[in-house]
Amino acid sequence: WNMAVILVKNLQKNKLKQEPMILLWINIKNQYNPIYRAYIKLQKLKTRDIQNLYNRRYEEGLSANTISKINIVLKSALSKAITESYISNNPANHVELPHIGKTNIKVFTLDEQKAFEEAAKGYSLYTAFIVNLDTGLRKSEILALTWDDVNLD
Repeated sequence: WNMAVILVKNLQKNKLKQEPMILLWINIKNQYNPIYRAYIKLQKLKTRDIQNLYNRRYEEGLSANTISKINIVLKSALSKAITESYISNNPANHVELPHIGKTNIKVFTLDEQKAFEEAAKGYSLYTAFIVNLDTGLRKSEILALTWDDVNLD
């Protein structure tokens, strides 16, 4: 997934000055969905706004890891807004992020690995399965391998 924080200049017809606005988008499975559904004036964005957003999305099922990554991107964008003199402090610096718990990884026993290898023999991705078992690479990492990555020595 990709994330982008967009600083938008509000160009309303009857306003002479441009007011920076903020909109946070998150792209999951190639669908853009705003996680912050309304534009908010950048100068009015408070830590509590971000905290409420993160809390609500966490309760709706967004993972702690994803929220942490969103906050990294948002902090970076707001730091740029400070550099551009739109705001004087970064409200994303003070939010409390949900705890990222450790996941218990279950490793195959030797018997389970042998059974898996036997069951996978008829599949076209057999080699990828074996590479995964032997290296622990993620699916995307295995699929990104090229011959330049292979060292038979």
